[in-house]
Amino acid sequence: MLQAAIDENPDADIFVKTHPVKQKGHFSTKIVYDNVYMLCGDINPICLLEEVDKVYVCTSQMGFEAAFCGKEVHVFGMPFYAGWGITKDRQICNRRRRLRSVEEIFYAAYILETIYVSHKMKVVCEIEQVVDELIEMRYLFWSKVKHESNQNFQS
Repeated sequence: MLQAAIDENPDADIFVKTHPVKQKGHFSTKIVYDNVYMLCGDINPICLLEEVDKVYVCTSQMGFEAAFCGKEVHVFGMPFYAGWGITKDRQICNRRRRLRSVEEIFYAAYILETIYVSHKMKVVCEIEQVVDELIEMRYLFWSKVKHESNQNFQS
């Protein structure tokens, strides 16, 4: 996959984003190419995707996020979003015969085939409820961080 990205984009800077799990990944941190850069730390995937033109993945969720961001996505595996015409696939899935939009794939994966449970109420709910709860939790987390940061600054 990396060699394909290098061969198909000889004049481009190529960034290899390793998986966030702390396990030993497929790529060594000692890749020796002048135009290839390893990104090993935590990074917001959307911030990274805003800076690139193409994405090469095996089965990564980042490929679906890239497609959603309108990026050209090259897929070497067969994740749920491949084979529907939104990606440039290196494998073929004969069962996936119709072209689908990224919105249709999102709907199938995140609405039709997923069951959501409210963190607060502990009951099955719609995706919108979970999104609202995540936004609230994020706001509370960052409010706490800001508060603690201000206290540390005043000390």
